[in-house]
Amino acid sequence: RHGVGTLINRYVFNVPTRMDIEVEFSDMIRQSGRQPRVDYVHVEEDAASEKIAAQLHLNPGDPIVRVSRLVSADGVPAIYCEDVVEKAKLQRPYTAEELRQPIFDFLQNVCGISSYLDLTDLRPVAADAALADVFQVPQGTPLLNMDEVDYDIDGSPVFCSNQYYVDGIIRHTVMRKKL
Repeated sequence: RHGVGTLINRYVFNVPTRMDIEVEFSDMIRQSGRQPRVDYVHVEEDAASEKIAAQLHLNPGDPIVRVSRLVSADGVPAIYCEDVVEKAKLQRPYTAEELRQPIFDFLQNVCGISSYLDLTDLRPVAADAALADVFQVPQGTPLLNMDEVDYDIDGSPVFCSNQYYVDGIIRHTVMRKKL
């Protein structure tokens, strides 16, 4: 507070997962009291769709690399994520083990770039047949979708990510305050 000094907001200390702070999937799951594991990684080279091209400031059809991951909590599917990076950003070939690491490590080690901030659209979605299969839940099960674009310190898009969270494993909290 102005004129008083720095005060600690004790309410945020008990919040395991804040949505306003970027936290790796494995750390989120650990903070929820569970053991994380990367169960599935798939990589494919593809062409940018119109949506991805707009997010990453590319031309539709430009080469991209899409990395899909399934992360479980105590063996239960918890987070499914598709990260997309412009193929031209890769500075060297990557290993299978690097694909199992957090995307931020992959970007730093393989692309030589860092994410500074992201803008994320949040929305509820119903699991379609593919997501129901991934999460091993009935079709129509509610999921939290985070459609995210990450930017470097200069404001250039670094990668985009489409994340799905099953309910009941990670509790997402947002701290909001009046300005």
